[in-house]
Amino acid sequence: MYIGPRCLAAASFTLVFFSIVQRKVLTPNDFPSLAVLRERLLAFQTHYEAIAKPFEWKFTRRDLEQLLQKLAAKTGIESPSCVA
Repeated sequence: MYIGPRCLAAASFTLVFFSIVQRKVLTPNDFPSLAVLRERLLAFQTHYEAIAKPFEWKFTRRDLEQLLQKLAAKTGIESPSCVA
């Protein structure tokens, strides 16, 4: 199965959204019932749709390449280049 760039971008945004849900809704994990969890998730969805703003990405491919080079120097494990 081939996963193209569009799929990867969608997966990336999905991971970002779920990390926000994890931090802002699911922690601490003290829900007395699934119904309470459901209501909290739906309330957060409504709230987030009203306040969400586009992310300002600052970590570039070049930044990633430099980080990977630093990690390779420290660990001795080479990683493939990600800069086109």
